[in-house]
Amino acid sequence: YATFFHGSPSLSLGLGSGQSRATPEFSLLRGRATLTPRTYGLIRQLGAEGAVLLKNDGILPLQKTGLGHVAVIGPNAAEARVMGGGSAQIAAHYKVSPLEGIRDALSNANSIHYAAACRNNRLINVFSGEMRVEYFKGRDFAGPAMAIETANKGEFFWFELPSSELDPSNFSARMTASYIPAESGEHVFGMTNAGLARLYVNGKLVVNGYDGWSRGDNYFGTANVEQRQAIHLEAGQRYQMIVEYCSPATSEEGINLTAVRFGVEKPLGEADMLDAVAKAENADVVLLFVGRDGEWDTEGLDLPDMRLPGRQEELIESVAAVNANVVVVLQTGGPIEMPWIGKVRAVLQMWYPGQELGHAVADVLFGDVEPGGRLPQTFPKRLSDNCAMVGDPKVYPGKDGHVRYAEGVFVGYRHHDTRGIEPLFPFGFGLGYTRFSWGEAKASTTRMSAEGVTVTIDVTNVGERTGSELVQLYVRPIDSTIERPEKELRAFAKLRLAPGETGTASLVVRPRDLSYFDEGTKAFRAAAGRYELVAAANAADIRSTVTIELADEWIGETGDRSI
Repeated sequence: YATFFHGSPSLSLGLGSGQSRATPEFSLLRGRATLTPRTYGLIRQLGAEGAVLLKNDGILPLQKTGLGHVAVIGPNAAEARVMGGGSAQIAAHYKVSPLEGIRDALSNANSIHYAAACRNNRLINVFSGEMRVEYFKGRDFAGPAMAIETANKGEFFWFELPSSELDPSNFSARMTASYIPAESGEHVFGMTNAGLARLYVNGKLVVNGYDGWSRGDNYFGTANVEQRQAIHLEAGQRYQMIVEYCSPATSEEGINLTAVRFGVEKPLGEADMLDAVAKAENADVVLLFVGRDGEWDTEGLDLPDMRLPGRQEELIESVAAVNANVVVVLQTGGPIEMPWIGKVRAVLQMWYPGQELGHAVADVLFGDVEPGGRLPQTFPKRLSDNCAMVGDPKVYPGKDGHVRYAEGVFVGYRHHDTRGIEPLFPFGFGLGYTRFSWGEAKASTTRMSAEGVTVTIDVTNVGERTGSELVQLYVRPIDSTIERPEKELRAFAKLRLAPGETGTASLVVRPRDLSYFDEGTKAFRAAAGRYELVAAANAADIRSTVTIELADEWIGETGDRSI
C-alpha cells in the first residue's frame, strides 16, 4: 500500500517545498504524542501523494497569481473530514479544513467566497463543548454520584468506567451541557444510543431514546436508528441540554456495547443552495468539496447506494450550470457514481488523508506538488456493475445473517476485465501534471525458472515539470484450461522523474506469480505453458507485452507461508 500510493519511503518532511529529509518524530509528553514540524510535513506530503486526479482538462494546477474571485463551496469545504469511521477514528491533535488550507495558500491575496450549500452527514453533527458527566450505581440515577468528570464531545463508548464501584451492565450517567446557537431558527437535535437514553432541553424532553427502543443501524447494530426532533431556538440564548443514559437491561446474543451519541445542528435549506450558486456564478473558478463523512464510511454498516448523499449531486449540477470552471474535490472511502462528470473540468479524489487535509489539497490544487496517488480499486460506472449485484439476496445484501460469496476471485478489475464491463475509472488509474513516454517491455529471458524473469521498461518524462509514473505488471495466462481472471497484478514500480529524465522500471515475476490457488490440493499451482507479462499504466491502459513460457508445472509447498 505505502509503495503503491506514495512511492519511495524516503520522504521530504518540510512544511512546504523544503529539502530536509529525516525520519518522522513523535515527542512523547506525559503519555501524549506531540507532533513536531517534521511530522506535520510528513502528514501533509502523504495526503498529497495519496490524492488521485481522476479528470483534468488542463484547468489544474491553478495559478495563484492569476486568480480573481474563488468560490469554495460544499459541505466538505469548511469541515475537516480527516478520517473514516469506526476503528479508523482517533482523537486528532488538530485538523485543517480545505477552506483553511486554501486561505493559507493564497495568503488572503485573492477574494475567497465560501458557502456550505447543503449537508452530507448521516448523523446530526455531534455536540462539541464542555459538559459535566455524573455516574451512578444502578440504572435509575439514584444516590450520590460515584464519579464526576468533564468531557467536550457528545459521544461516549464506555469500555471502562471511571470508578471500580460501577458495574458496566448496571449503571447510569447524566451529561449536562450548555448550547448557545449562533442563529435563530429551527434546530434539530439527534441521538442514537446502545442502551437507553433521553435528551432534555431546558427541562423538556426533546429526544426519546428510551420508550420503544429497538436495535437499528448504529454501533454495529447495537444502537437504535438516530432519533431526531426539531425545535426553535433563539440566537445568543443559553439552553441547558441534559442527556440521561442507562446501560441495557439485558444482554443479547452477539456484540453488546454501552454507548451514546448526541448532537444538534441548524438545517440548511433552499436559501443556502441559492447563496452557493450565486457565489459560484460570480467566481472565476469554483472549488467544490463534496463527498461523505466517517459516519457513512465506517465499519459494520453498508452504504445504501453509490450516490453522493443529500443534495450534493443537485449542487454540482446547479453550480456547473452557471460556471464553466468547476473543480470537484471528492472525499469518500470508495467509488461513487458520477452522472455529472461531463459538466465539470476536473475531479480530484482526496479520500480521508489525515490532519493536514486542507494544506495537502491546496498543495495539489495550486501545483506545489503533484497528485501522486493511483486508484487502489476500480470505480464502476454504476452500482449494478459490481460483482455482488447479481439479483440474489443471499449474495447481497445477505439473508438471515448469512452472506454467500459467489464471486470467487472475480472482484474489482478481475471482474471488470473478465466479464467485459467497462469501468468509470480502472484500477491503478491516476493523472498527473506532466507527460511520459514509455519504451517497450523487455524480458531477461523467455523461459521461467526458479530465479524468475526480470522485466524492464524505460520511461521518459516528456513534460515540463517533475512528476511520477506508476508502471504496473500484470500476468495473463494463455490458453488456460480453468477459469482464471483475464490478468492479475503481480508487480509495480513508481518512478519520479525530472523533465527530460529517463528511468527504468525493473520488475521481477517468479513461478508463484503465474499460479492460482487450487482448492482441491490446497496449494498454489501454475500449469506449464505460455504466459503474457503485461506492462500497463493501469488495468485498462496496456502499453506492451512480452510472452514467456513455463516448461513444467509448478506447485507450491503447502506449508510454505512465504507464498
